[in-house]
Amino acid sequence: MPRHADPSADRSRSHQTVTGPAGSTAARRVLIIVAAVLLVAMTWAFTLVSVRTERQEATLRAEGSVNNLALAVEWQLNRQLQGVDQILAGLVDEWKADPLHFDPGAWRRRAIPSREAFGGGALQAHQLDTLGVVLSSTIPAMIRQNLADRDYFLAQRGAGPKGLFIGPAVRWSATGRWEINLSRRLERNDGTFAGV
Repeated sequence: MPRHADPSADRSRSHQTVTGPAGSTAARRVLIIVAAVLLVAMTWAFTLVSVRTERQEATLRAEGSVNNLALAVEWQLNRQLQGVDQILAGLVDEWKADPLHFDPGAWRRRAIPSREAFGGGALQAHQLDTLGVVLSSTIPAMIRQNLADRDYFLAQRGAGPKGLFIGPAVRWSATGRWEINLSRRLERNDGTFAGV
């Protein structure tokens, strides 16, 4: 006996067939799109974190390099300043031994190193009296000029601590070159100021 199916059941089956796989395909598409968006978002997040981490590591490496260079420059500068201070201390001692017969030409030839010893820079030396007037100099044109307003003279003339004065780096207007002024105080046997 043939079975007769209920036509309304056939319709619902056919509706399931039509909507079921089609609804399932649409859900799969949405799921794939959501997964792709999440994958792209995760890729961007990972990329941003990686870039930030690499930037921080590069910054740390650069800071380390700069610190190493700064230490090397500091060491070299200290070495050169110690050398200049030794020269100045020797000149002060020589002046103290015989202030009346102190020969600037002799100390210049003996004590002032060549330009190469200071990286190509020029080392100049001046002897100033108590009023700041240049008595002798490695630059003959400086003799008899008054330098009483210079920081290196004022610091040594004043009542502050004595020793090596190191001034700030300044650009010399005559040549446009940078210079650092250093000085030591000259004192008479009684400790009074005798110049720079």
